[in-house]
Amino acid sequence: MAETSVRTTPGLMGYAAMSLLTAVFTWGVFFWYFAVRALILGGSCGARYGVACGPGTGWNILFVVVLTPAVCAAVSVLSNEIYGPERRGHEFFRVVLAALPVSALVDLLLYSQDFGFSVWRLVGAVPCLALIVVVTVWTIRTTGLRGAFWLMSPRRIVALGADPAMRGLSTIQNSMFLVSNGLGAVCGLSLARWVSQLVA
Repeated sequence: MAETSVRTTPGLMGYAAMSLLTAVFTWGVFFWYFAVRALILGGSCGARYGVACGPGTGWNILFVVVLTPAVCAAVSVLSNEIYGPERRGHEFFRVVLAALPVSALVDLLLYSQDFGFSVWRLVGAVPCLALIVVVTVWTIRTTGLRGAFWLMSPRRIVALGADPAMRGLSTIQNSMFLVSNGLGAVCGLSLARWVSQLVA
């Protein structure tokens, strides 16, 4: 049976809510990344190794332990509960997820002197590349690459059993969602970096 849906015009609250959603998710993902990065750069420490740990080591360990399942749960909720029931696109959290391993790969390649011998840099690049591939394939199969930052293609919407005309958005509306998501991502990333520097 074809899905019926009512066409709605996004309001300012809709754009603000999407921006906030993206900001919170981006903060969680990159705060986790900065905590992991700080632990790697800090190296082995403690009484067992005879090296004193930095002041933020304990906090970073706690953040990694707490945020790892939280980020996984957030991905599931966003994909299945927030966007899943009325999947249209603009699922910018997928762009954020792809940006995470890209950032890690850039760190490995451009700031490699901080990560020891080159063999370890190569070992670290493997999971980064694998995660990029996984997120890309998952996005293509679910929304298409376009659906991560724009309205999904009409062909994909039809495949879901919906009328594309009922889910249409103007170029201005699509652009507003893209700007909202972009601002949310920038704010979330900036906050994550600022908080991680406070912890350090």
